[in-house]
Amino acid sequence: RPPPLDLALLAVAAGIALAWQSAPPLWLLPLALILLYPRVSRYPAIALLAAFWTHSPCQYTAPLTVDTRCTATLRVDVITAPGDCPLATGDRLTVSDYQPAAHQAGDSLRARLHLKPDNGSTANQRQRLRGYATLDNADTLTDAPVPWLIRQRLALAAHIDCTFPPEQRPWLRALLLGDRSGLNSDAQNRLRRSGTAHLIAISGLHLALIAGLIYLALRPLLASLPPRWRQGIQPRTIALHGTLAVSLVYALLTGGAAPVLRAWMMLAAVVLCWHIPVISSRDALKLAALGVLLQNPWQLGAAGAWLSFSAVAIILYSAPLWRELRPLKQWLLLQLLITAILTPLGWALFGGISLIAPIANLILIPWLAPVLTLALLALILPALATPASWLLDHYLRALAQLARFDLAYITPPWQPSTATALLFTAACLLTLARLRNPLLFACADH
Repeated sequence: RPPPLDLALLAVAAGIALAWQSAPPLWLLPLALILLYPRVSRYPAIALLAAFWTHSPCQYTAPLTVDTRCTATLRVDVITAPGDCPLATGDRLTVSDYQPAAHQAGDSLRARLHLKPDNGSTANQRQRLRGYATLDNADTLTDAPVPWLIRQRLALAAHIDCTFPPEQRPWLRALLLGDRSGLNSDAQNRLRRSGTAHLIAISGLHLALIAGLIYLALRPLLASLPPRWRQGIQPRTIALHGTLAVSLVYALLTGGAAPVLRAWMMLAAVVLCWHIPVISSRDALKLAALGVLLQNPWQLGAAGAWLSFSAVAIILYSAPLWRELRPLKQWLLLQLLITAILTPLGWALFGGISLIAPIANLILIPWLAPVLTLALLALILPALATPASWLLDHYLRALAQLARFDLAYITPPWQPSTATALLFTAACLLTLARLRNPLLFACADH
């Protein structure tokens, strides 16, 4: 019989998928609560509650239904003062600005908006977007207060610009802040052809590196404190919770995009499992997936979520195959498995295949750790800016060289359907799931 956590996760996913078709009638809510008690009807009731949660005011963003022109104040894509627009403070829009005057990130604008209705698509629901707007006659408000996170993000971007040469600034803003607006079409093409776009998007890999650096800095510092100051708690336990808190601040500092929040959820699941004497790493992944779906049910249809959770699942479920190998063989086997299992899904989603991606990721992923570490240290100690710039320059040269091959990226004349690719990925994961002896998290204080 499947474990309860597996059944609960499947029930939540089924309920969300059901909610995509239509909202359940409200009279079913008391029935769903009653059906939670009997074991035989518990999981259908969970699915029904997940459908209600998906269409609740906390999760469902009511789309605009009118085409109108009005005046409002906004910052980036968030309404800060609705003015005479049929909007509320905090509403988000897809904003198009065709004015010649450039606006900086964080500017508060008083503008005439042309609002256009939205069809309530799942893509817009994932991003909490109410509709579309075109800016007209936008004026910058110089006296508007700027939120603390935006101020820190702008300050860090300015510090990057002061520390590194101009040709490296867009790459570092993308690597450290998730701001890809400075990358030109040539840079985007290199990433696509080499299959390394995930190295630039702030996601699990970046958060894992940042969290690792924070943990390594906190643990010896906390270990040096007298035990009575720590109330008998192990230094690594406090360091892990401190890492979780600082990582959340970093995730919000980068804009709080879905990939980095998914990664933080995974880290939070690990911290939660840390306090349970023995628990499978697979359960930690399922708890993270459940947390992501509860935080934003519409993420169920996000291609990035499918790819990131599948990649982590491949690593965890294949642990019996690689745990006894040497580090180099571990890395080679993991790259082979991830490439073989996820290539059909990437092909179905994006229409092409990067043939150079296995080699590029094999080389560039380990290289990214020292690049990011030295870049962060250079922002603290400017004396390290020269070696950090040298290392990043060689990293970007390697990326350009890998993307230069004629057959680095191919676009076959046909592509599999997304459903077929997902079924293939699921079949591979189920096969790996049959392997015994998964990774376990041991409680820090035992």
